[in-house]
Amino acid sequence: MIPFVQTRISHPRRVVPGKKATGMMLLSLVVAPLLLGARGNTPGNGSGNRIPDVDVVASPPMATADSPAEPNYAVDAPPELRAAVREALRGPSLRGARVSVHAVRLSDGAPVMSLNPEEQLNPASCVKLFTTASALKLLKPHHRFQTDYLMRGTLEGSTLKGDLYVRGMGDPTITQERLYHVATELAARGLSNVTGDLILDDTYFDRIGEPPGWEQETLADRAYAAPTGALSLTQNSIGIYVRPGDHRGAPAVVTVEPASDMVVIESQVMTVRFGRRMWVRTVADGDKTKVIVQGVIGQNEAAEKFVRRVTNPVAHFGGSLMQMLKMRGITVKGRMRQGVTPESARALWTDLSPSLREVINVLNHHSSNFVAEMLLKSVGAHVYGAPGTTQKGLSAVASVLEREMGIPQGSYIMGNGSGLNDVNRFTTAQLTRLLRNMANDPVVGPEFVASLAVAGAGGTLSHRMTQSAAQGRLRAKTGTLLGVSALSGLVDTPSHGPVVFSMMVNGLNGPASTAWDMQDRIGMAMAGQTEPVLARRAAGNTNPDPGGGAP
Repeated sequence: MIPFVQTRISHPRRVVPGKKATGMMLLSLVVAPLLLGARGNTPGNGSGNRIPDVDVVASPPMATADSPAEPNYAVDAPPELRAAVREALRGPSLRGARVSVHAVRLSDGAPVMSLNPEEQLNPASCVKLFTTASALKLLKPHHRFQTDYLMRGTLEGSTLKGDLYVRGMGDPTITQERLYHVATELAARGLSNVTGDLILDDTYFDRIGEPPGWEQETLADRAYAAPTGALSLTQNSIGIYVRPGDHRGAPAVVTVEPASDMVVIESQVMTVRFGRRMWVRTVADGDKTKVIVQGVIGQNEAAEKFVRRVTNPVAHFGGSLMQMLKMRGITVKGRMRQGVTPESARALWTDLSPSLREVINVLNHHSSNFVAEMLLKSVGAHVYGAPGTTQKGLSAVASVLEREMGIPQGSYIMGNGSGLNDVNRFTTAQLTRLLRNMANDPVVGPEFVASLAVAGAGGTLSHRMTQSAAQGRLRAKTGTLLGVSALSGLVDTPSHGPVVFSMMVNGLNGPASTAWDMQDRIGMAMAGQTEPVLARRAAGNTNPDPGGGAP
């Protein structure tokens, strides 16, 4: 029986959703080299839909406009760290905000710094840490997702007298290039004609593509809110390119990648003398995705690319596969449709994804909501059987958190696997507990730590804390929503060795960059910045956490 996990949140203060402004031997042999390298549902008890009361450990008073918060420190915390944190927490945008900071030593969990560590807050994309940690624990780093290509009928020469089946199992990494490779492999085996249908089997997942939190989106067609599907292509998003026509007054040229008969373009863009102003959205048109483009573009303007989600993942996959088969000289005479693969079907080819370690590296480095939600359904199917659902995934994560990390059901709220919008609540103490557990795990710790963005060097932190003591020595997951900012990870400190930390701000009164300044000041101070600590961010970093914001 699948344990019930509540996904609705009844919280009196709602964080506004919207755009994103992003053992000692193991310690010495595994974690430290990674840190030194350059390179964020309350589980119920199965008795009903009521969210149980959550016991929250008493914490110091919250920050107010009249009383800046002051964390508790380890006795041996350097005065420079205390001074830097005090200054960082005095920013005007933090007045009245709910702020939590927690840092502990990786080796023994001894506290380094603590401010409201048991306060439940929205961790935004730091929720992905719980999803990816559970996926690594349950599936293991070497796991690969497979997509099976099968036949039912007889193969006579180059002709399949029967149907071609594609059975998806939740691979989040399939691209158009991968489909072309599959078509090449089928052609190399002598296949050139299919007399029957192309049948798409996506029953490994349910067909509820949007998890809780998606309904709060004001920009619901954006690629960061793409739906899930057991057969998915290009993260269920498309690139829409708009360029001017040949002359003033001519219609603009609109193209889509990957190309597919399952995408319909409705363009109302005209070429004008100069300037550009365009609106692009996608809507459902039966089984197809309709792209609506409106506006104007100057005759000398460069082409512009927009990325939007598709509305029907399996049709998106099948339409592109049909194109690739045709390019490789394989004709399907029947139609494309959904169905279930019969046991009598025989394998033609199995396409494998990169390893889970590689998938998670991309997920956490670049904060992909789509991949996170796909992994959540995958662990659900792995533990409880197909079809994979969000509910099964949440239950699987809950079992890992309680059994292996000592984070009990009922002490947090988890509504989805990516952290998008307002359906999750965790504490910084829970995040540091997870981080410490994972970093000290000899089986999955190296992959987990390596997946985190690197200050001043990679992922969503590539432009933050540059040319500072933290560059290359701090790894973390970012989280950003409107009014919400979080940073959780590991840092190599001169005073306490490797330290795991989490910082969260809810109710931020200003742009996300003001919270990044606070987080970066504290991160650099923990890394041993001895000169006056100033937040350092390279130019061009307008959206450091694309998982939950507009692309």
